[in-house]
Amino acid sequence: MLGNERIGIDSTASLKWFALYTRSHHEKSVAQRLNEKGIESFLPLYQSERNWSNNRKPRLALPLFPNYVFVHVAPRKRFEALSSKGAVTFVGPGDTATPIEDAEIQRFQKFCGLADFEPCSQIAIGDRARITSGPLTGLEGVVTYERGKARVMISIQTIARSVCVDVPAECIETIPA
Repeated sequence: MLGNERIGIDSTASLKWFALYTRSHHEKSVAQRLNEKGIESFLPLYQSERNWSNNRKPRLALPLFPNYVFVHVAPRKRFEALSSKGAVTFVGPGDTATPIEDAEIQRFQKFCGLADFEPCSQIAIGDRARITSGPLTGLEGVVTYERGKARVMISIQTIARSVCVDVPAECIETIPA
């Protein structure tokens, strides 16, 4: 060993996903700062058309989960992520950050490749269902119907947020109560 250097390298096995709560409208800048620090992050975005007073209708890339960025770090390196300007706290009970399963983040990363999704503000009453095929296979949610399409609302339990996605009826199976 030389000086104060420690031998030992973090393996990817020790990395865990955490939800990082950010200041309002700071999600993109926090994700950029994390990237500059070499910290892997995931910020799912969706396209939204806005009507502005000057009759322009721009399409904006907005965070799917406002105020949240997902961070892939070793538990002992969380402080480095939290020290990014705009970051507030990790999500979890009290002062304990709750890790998110790798499989859940991987499903949402695949999900972001789909064309038709948008955030949901609330979970509607309906049948519980599981998606049986496609990139979201295995995710469970509540089935609703909007504009004649089958929609599934999928929730991320850790941050208590939901997302709607159009799924063909043949790709959904109901879950018995």
